[in-house]
Parts: sequence; structure tokens; C-alpha cells
Amino acid sequence: LELEWLYLPLLTGAGVQGGVPHLEEELVSNPESFVQHIKCLYRPKNKDQQREEQEGLSAEQRKNADERSYLMLKTWTKIPGVREDSTIDGTKLREWIDAARALAEECDRLEVADVHIGQLLAKYPEDSLYWPERKIFQVIEDINTEELKEGYSVGMWNKRGVTVRGAFDGGSIEHERAEYFGELASELMCDYPNVAEVFQRLQNDYGRLGNRHDEMAERDRLDA
Repeated sequence: LELEWLYLPLLTGAGVQGGVPHLEEELVSNPESFVQHIKCLYRPKNKDQQREEQEGLSAEQRKNADERSYLMLKTWTKIPGVREDSTIDGTKLREWIDAARALAEECDRLEVADVHIGQLLAKYPEDSLYWPERKIFQVIEDINTEELKEGYSVGMWNKRGVTVRGAFDGGSIEHERAEYFGELASELMCDYPNVAEVFQRLQNDYGRLGNRHDEMAERDRLDA
């Protein structure tokens, strides 16, 4: 743990294999560790509490902790309760999330904690035999905060990465993604309406982006 924390910037750099498995295991085992990273990155609304938390720390120490916590949460992919075969222990997942949210609320950071929890849940692999994973959907459905749903939506969007296309291809990639999320929304509407709403938003966002790419491609064809 200490070595991975010491060399975190190197171990999480581009092209580096192995990552930081001990730090990830610490996060999925101890929600306190997750909340500590949240406390480093975000300040509470209560100024007195902020001063108390920063007491005895130099500006350089705070900056170093902020940077490492940012890297840790950015590269963290292991979801609490997920087994090696991608099945989920729903009880462990919910216990971890409930504990993390309770700790985050105590330190006045529940909203940002929900955002990061949503982003983490979005990292569940969609090529898994168990996707769509309803244990994850049940968590989102039950908690149903805007921050959690927004974090999940952003995570689902971001993990698709950068797109590459020909000059006149238009928005075919985005239209395929819009169709994919639309099908998920329809499938989940009855059992998980709040999750279906997230997928509907993604469907609409990708549809609009696809239309913009179509328009740009058409203008390029006319100008060619």
C-alpha cells in the first residue's frame, strides 16, 4: 500500500501495466478510504470544518494529497462486491455504498460522493455475460439522487472514449449508440424507471450529437 501510494503517478501513467491493485483493494474494502480521497479533493461548505480539516497541513502537502486522490479515483475500476467472474454480491455492494454515503454526509460531501459512486458503477463491463447488471440498476433506482444518476451518465459516456471517422461518415457512430441506449431504456422502463431515464437522456444526447455530425458531413460534401 505504501509503495503504491508513493509511486502512484508512475504506476498510473500511460502504458504502465499492473496498476495499483493493493490501493484498489483498500478502496473496495474500506469506504473510509474512498471518503478520505473525497475529502482531499473537495472542500466542505462549512468554512470552520474546512479550516479544522486542513489544520497542520502545508499548502504543498494539501496539493500533493489532492493530486494523488484525483489520480486514484480516476484510475479506480474495481467495484465493491464484484467477483472475478463479473458476478456481483449485491449485499456487499449496497453495504459499501450505504457506509460510504453515510461517511460522506457526516463530512458534508454527500453530493460529490454520489457523483463518484455513479461514475464507478458505470465502469461495470458491458461485454460481461451478466450485462445488463440489474444489481447495479437496483442501487441507482433506490438511491435516485440527481448526482448519482449524473455521475453514472457521465461515466457511461466517458468510457466510450474518442471516436474516429471518415470525412463524410456523419453521425453513424452516435446513432448506433443512441439506438443502444434507447433499447436499454425500453427494456428497463417497467422495473427501473429511474435508470431508464438515465439511458433515455443518453439516447437523446447521442441522437443530437449524431444529427450535428450528419449536418457537418453534408456541408463538407457540398463544399468538396
